[in-house]
Amino acid sequence: IASCLVGSEMCIRDRTTLILKDKVQALFAGLTSSSREAIRPIVRRSKIPYFYSSLYEGGACDRQTFVTGATASQQLSVLVKWAIKKYGPKVYIMAPDYNFGTISAQWVKLYAKEFGGEVVGADFLPLTLTDYSPTINKIQQARPDFVVALPVGANQTGFLEQMAAAGLKSRVGVVSTNYGGGNQQVVVSPQAGEGIVAALEYFAWLDTPRNKAFKASWEKAYGNKEPVTAVAVDVYNAVHLWAKAANKAKSAEPAKVIQAFEEGEGVAFDSPAGPVSMQPKSHHVRQNIYIGVGTKTQSFDIVETYASVAPKFEDQVCDLVAKPQTAQHFTPGASN
Repeated sequence: IASCLVGSEMCIRDRTTLILKDKVQALFAGLTSSSREAIRPIVRRSKIPYFYSSLYEGGACDRQTFVTGATASQQLSVLVKWAIKKYGPKVYIMAPDYNFGTISAQWVKLYAKEFGGEVVGADFLPLTLTDYSPTINKIQQARPDFVVALPVGANQTGFLEQMAAAGLKSRVGVVSTNYGGGNQQVVVSPQAGEGIVAALEYFAWLDTPRNKAFKASWEKAYGNKEPVTAVAVDVYNAVHLWAKAANKAKSAEPAKVIQAFEEGEGVAFDSPAGPVSMQPKSHHVRQNIYIGVGTKTQSFDIVETYASVAPKFEDQVCDLVAKPQTAQHFTPGASN
């Protein structure tokens, strides 16, 4: 088994070495969508199971790829409906200018229409941008009820600070499917972070016996300087799901492990985030989605729980049991 969460070219070369030279039997790797798309062809050729453990725009479909992060359709299906009811129907999108941002924006538009909303503007911005004055001016002119903000990296997190400084937060809601997933709330000022709404598959503040026990073990091993992230739990879930599949197959041999995931009801695990189960056909997990609201203390209050949310889009377009040769990245509007 090998793992790597760095998205650099060097790390991708290391993965190639791990697969082709070291003959690993499973790979846990990738954080960004671009790194995932670079890895998928390598694992297809080598036919080993690859686990991608990050929230993403959804739609990746091939037999070697297993996703334990949340998809855009899982998160946005509940978040957009919740936000329209909370704030009103007018939506503005701020997103990074690559596939995570642009495809997620397509989902926002689809769900806004489905739930009676309207997208009144959108900005797709480079990751290197630091001055968000033009975007803030556009938001002021469009007068949305809420902004779907999908900031990636330190520079884009600056958008939230600049929006708060402009006084917009008192008039416009801010919601996100990735804010907080990497502990952005601890680097954003309390003033900017308070009131930001996130829809995630895990928050460290879940008040359950399973999560309390997990956090106690985590703190014993790593300390408690920062809250546990959703990505960390997604990786933890991936390793446990792989182990359960290997035990089910009575083998770590890649083909047998993949077959174990696809047989019967698939493979399930009682995770710190709640029950997760790998869907045999789509290789995505059914899992809880939580709505959290940022606080003055750089934490989240969980205000809504959506239990066992299916990866509905991926289950619709991706049937790897019936079509094991599929190797595609489906986007909104795709059909089987």
